Amino acid sequence: MRIYGYDDVGVARGELLAADIKVSDLDFGLELLAGELCWQEAFYSFREAHKTLLLHMKTEDVDPDLIRVTKNIKARDVPLVEVI
Repeated sequence: MRIYGYDDVGVARGELLAADIKVSDLDFGLELLAGELCWQEAFYSFREAHKTLLLHMKTEDVDPDLIRVTKNIKARDVPLVEVI
């Protein structure tokens, strides 16, 4: 299963991350998985992660041009991080 999220600099850079995890890892919850991946937040869906990232970017007054670029990110464009 693929989860999506962002790390501590993801909001400033407009970057989402993705990770393929075992379904059994979900028994521990998304918060724990996010912590293990050093992410601020993790989500089951790209849409929810993307929407939340954009909201945080607007709240933190990130450059409007970067927000426009981030709006156009598709799930297939999100880099996959390795889960150890």
